[in-house]
Amino acid sequence: MEAATGGICQVCGEPLPTTSDVGRPRKFCSDRCRSYAHRVRDRANHRAEARRSRLCQNEIAGHQCNRAAEFVLTVNGQDLRVCAACHELTLAFLVNQGTSAEMVDTRRISDAPADAAGASSVPRLSQGGGRVLVIEDEPAFLEPLVFLLKHEGYDTVGVTDGPSGLQEAYAHRPDVVLLDLMLPGMSGLEVLRRLREVSDVQVIVVTARDSLDDRILGLNSGADDYVVKPYHTKELIARVRRAMQRRHPGSPAGHIYDDGVLYLDTRTREVQAAGTGLKVTPHEFRLLELLARSAGTAQPAGTIVAAVWGASRPATVSDTDSKRNLAVLVARLRRKLDMTDLGGGVIVAARGQGYFYRPPNSTAVPMTQTAAPADPPGGYGHAGRLLDTLNARDSQPGASE
Repeated sequence: MEAATGGICQVCGEPLPTTSDVGRPRKFCSDRCRSYAHRVRDRANHRAEARRSRLCQNEIAGHQCNRAAEFVLTVNGQDLRVCAACHELTLAFLVNQGTSAEMVDTRRISDAPADAAGASSVPRLSQGGGRVLVIEDEPAFLEPLVFLLKHEGYDTVGVTDGPSGLQEAYAHRPDVVLLDLMLPGMSGLEVLRRLREVSDVQVIVVTARDSLDDRILGLNSGADDYVVKPYHTKELIARVRRAMQRRHPGSPAGHIYDDGVLYLDTRTREVQAAGTGLKVTPHEFRLLELLARSAGTAQPAGTIVAAVWGASRPATVSDTDSKRNLAVLVARLRRKLDMTDLGGGVIVAARGQGYFYRPPNSTAVPMTQTAAPADPPGGYGHAGRLLDTLNARDSQPGASE
């Protein structure tokens, strides 16, 4: 049975054709009008999503903030776009909760395009470089010290109060902190105590308090060194350099890994894969660094979990969940490497052994940390191809000689 709809098309305004009296009411006169309406709706949804992507995602009392997002805050691998105000509130909350600084990363949204385009244009620090945070409320000490440290090749930031210093140290994880004890907003000792709850950063107390009791109190509170004002700048620089060496033991360039295709800088967390800059999370960087520095050697899952998550791994997480989290992390890192000429296949899962990094143009089989297996089992990723290569090589004449 057919009946006139009595309506008009929502696109062209023409009368709707007759239709059956069952089913949903008709809105369009033809498939062409229906397709046009769907395209208009999709474009509107894309524009709305683009607007939402530029807004703060933080929720306050059940309502989204909706101010312009300025930062991307990464907590345990999860990204959150936040405005400046919510960025400070969220960092303060995480600090108060005692969340490990290794689980948190933050960057300005305006910095993201440069990272995505490639970090090769960003000047690298000198071999003696590193990140230094100066927490000092007196401009007469702060400004010359920041200038001097930058001149020495250190990436240096200065702040003038305790809460700002704590958030800066928490969000950007400097290698060395120069900390005054008499600060507005929060005492230097309180900043030091709270830093020690979430970070193992090298802290040098720089203060006018010169009594023996103050020195003992500062060192017992967690300071790695103690300098009394007024100080000689050469002495302070020497102490900063020594703190950097404690933070990054080994050769002066030991924080650099470079095999010609993959470049890693431990201090700045810079990653370049086949000349392309790559933005990675702290966990992804530690995973990639561990495998790269032991290229060709399979690292067991337990070793990787301990190196990547360390003390930040909750005691309630089972070994099965840890291995599952590791598999997710590996998959995420492979996807990022696939966006470069290096490719995600350089990270290989060897069944029964763990994961290993296979440099390009390498046919090395995965070796365990103890001894090479006589007949390595089959694996995933490139492991099967590796075995095929080895079998083909063994089958060549004279291979057994």
